[in-house]
Amino acid sequence: MTKYIIYFFIIGFFSLISVGDSLGLSDSLSFEEREKELLDSILNSPDNYELYRKLGKHYRVNKIYEKSLESYNKSLEVKENYGAYLGRAVTLFESGDTVSAFRDFDKAVEINPNDTAYGTRAAYRFEIYPVDSVMNDVNRALTINPGLEQTLALRSLLYYSNGMIDSLQNDIETLKRVNPRNVSAYYWQAQLSYDEESYLNALSNIEKAIELEKETIGFYFLKGKINYSMSKFEEAIKDFRIYDKDENNDAETKYYMGFSYYYIDNYLSAIKYFKQVEKIDSTYMDPFGFYALAFSYYEENDTVNSIKYLKKSLALDDKEANSLNLLGVILTEQKDYKNAEKYLKEAVQHMAEGVYLPYINLAVLYEELRNYDEAIKYLRLAKAKNLENAEDYERLIMGLMEEKNK
Repeated sequence: MTKYIIYFFIIGFFSLISVGDSLGLSDSLSFEEREKELLDSILNSPDNYELYRKLGKHYRVNKIYEKSLESYNKSLEVKENYGAYLGRAVTLFESGDTVSAFRDFDKAVEINPNDTAYGTRAAYRFEIYPVDSVMNDVNRALTINPGLEQTLALRSLLYYSNGMIDSLQNDIETLKRVNPRNVSAYYWQAQLSYDEESYLNALSNIEKAIELEKETIGFYFLKGKINYSMSKFEEAIKDFRIYDKDENNDAETKYYMGFSYYYIDNYLSAIKYFKQVEKIDSTYMDPFGFYALAFSYYEENDTVNSIKYLKKSLALDDKEANSLNLLGVILTEQKDYKNAEKYLKEAVQHMAEGVYLPYINLAVLYEELRNYDEAIKYLRLAKAKNLENAEDYERLIMGLMEEKNK
C-alpha cells in the first residue's frame, strides 16, 4: 500500500477554503459562541446569503454535516452563489455523497471558473477520477494563478503517483521559488531522497517539513520509514507512535512497528503488532513477516504458536530459509530428528549467500544422533562461511573428534 501522506495535508487545505469570509465576525470564539454570533447576525440580516454560507462552513469544519447542509441550502435559496455550492460540495463529499458533491463542484466551476474552484474540484477528484481529468483541473487553476502553492503541491502528487519524476522535480523548484519555506517542497524532497535510499538527506528534509507544519502528523509516517531504513528502530517506533496515536486500523504502520520491535528484541511487542496486522489485513503478512512473528513466539517459549506461524510462512513460500531453519531447530528440540533433518537440509538449499546457521543446526542435530562424521562435516561448512570465528569452530571440531574416538 502506498501512502500519499501529502494528499491529506493538501485536502485539509482545500477543505478549509471558503470565500467571502470577511464579514466582521470575531475571531477565537468557541463553537457555541461563533454559532450564536452567526445566528444573531442572520436574525438581523435574513437575506444575507453569505451569513448562511458562513454558518454552513462553521458546521462543516466541526463535522455537523446535517446542519451544514441546511445552512448551505438556505444560502442557495436566498441567492444562487458559487461559495455555497463549493462549501456544500465539500460537506457532501465528507459525508459520503460523492455523486451530489461533484454535481455541486461542477456548478461552482460553472458559476465562477476561478483557481479555487478548479483546484478544489481537482483535490477531491484525486482518489476517484481519472488522472487526465484531475490534471486538467489542476492546470486550469495554475493557468489562472501560477503561484497557488497547494495546487502546485497537488500537481506534484499527480506527477509522483504516475512516475513523472522529472516533472515533479520541476514543480519542487517552482514551489521553492514561490515560497522558500514551502512544506510540500520539503516533503517531496524527503520522499524522493527516501526512494533513492539517500536517507540522511531524506531525514533532513522531512524534519524541516515537520518543523514548518507540526500539526500534520502524517509526516511522521515517512520519518518513521526513513529511521527504520537507517536501522534506527527506537526512533522509528517513536515516529510511528505519533502517526498512529489514535490506534488506527492501518496495517502498514503496524507492520513497520512489528519489525521495529522485532529488531530490538522486544518480542512481546513484536507479537502484538504483527497480530494486529494479521487481523487488519492478513495479506500484508509476507513470508518473512510470519517468520518474524514465529521467531518472536519462539523467543517467548511458545513453540505451539511458533510452529503455527512457521507453517503459514512456508505456505506462502516453501523456500523461506529462515522459516525452514527455525522449524528444523524446534523439531530437533522436540527430538523429531527425521523431520528436523528434512527442514534443515531444505534451509541449506535455499539460504542466502554468507548464511551459515543451518549448517550449525545440522551439526547439533547429528551430534545428538551421535553421527559425528556428519556433525564435523557441517561444522566445517559453517567454518568456511564464517572464517572470522575459525578458531572456535576448530575447537568444536576437535571436541567432536574426541567424542567419536572414545
